[in-house]
Amino acid sequence: MLDSSWLRDYFKKLSENILNSEISSESALTATVEFPLSGWGKSKSLLQALGYNKANVQQQFAVKGIGTAKPRVDFLIGDKPNHWMLELKKPSDICERPKYVEQLQSYMVQENIAMGILFNGRQALAYVNPEHSCIINICNNIKEEEISVIPDLNLKLCPIRKANIISSDIKEMVTFFRQFRYDEKLLDIQALAFNLTDQYVRKLRQDAKLAIRNNAIRTALNEIFNNPDELILDAIIKASKSLSDIKTKPNELLNIWKNISFITESETNKNNSPNNIGSNHLK
Repeated sequence: MLDSSWLRDYFKKLSENILNSEISSESALTATVEFPLSGWGKSKSLLQALGYNKANVQQQFAVKGIGTAKPRVDFLIGDKPNHWMLELKKPSDICERPKYVEQLQSYMVQENIAMGILFNGRQALAYVNPEHSCIINICNNIKEEEISVIPDLNLKLCPIRKANIISSDIKEMVTFFRQFRYDEKLLDIQALAFNLTDQYVRKLRQDAKLAIRNNAIRTALNEIFNNPDELILDAIIKASKSLSDIKTKPNELLNIWKNISFITESETNKNNSPNNIGSNHLK
């Protein structure tokens, strides 16, 4: 059984080393991920902390190229048909750069891999291959018009899970990588890719549906508050003891009402548009 403390120890040490600039390059990060090289001491590497051994890992794997190109992915992990990819970047790099995402997607498509991770020591992003047989049905069910409303549904560009090390807080990163452990048997990456993608898409759609409904309610409230009719004003007076005690009349309330600022349409659209749905659900 895998000991989760190994992962915590790895990320604690990694975070400290990046913070004090002892790890600032991709090669230095690589030395902490693969099976230990000089410089990482007796600590377990990331792959060891995840429970893998040399038989489960191919480093600098040559991806099927196009023409004379011979691209390589840093790590191909597991066994067919459950390989997954781990591509490293230096800590100062931004993993979400379109260039890096497109590169990883091309690697996964060429090798028919379901999932790959971009990792720079500070951030980890999990991407799926929309063309893979294990999730293609989910992807085919996502329409272009839906993506225009919910951009995060574009699985060629957007990660289905992400994690960051914030200051010395490593919990998020440990939880992220724990999903990819070798725990007495090799990971069923296809099942994991399907489950995570399904959860991701469902959550986005639920959030969008809720945002649209909230927007409709806010719009209705906006109309009511800015143009209340006599029945609404009368109901408010009856429901308010303070207004009833002073025998407020609907027309008096309306005159004051006009000078009160309520929800504006621009605020409604800004705060509740489905396009503003963020990525908190990725954790």
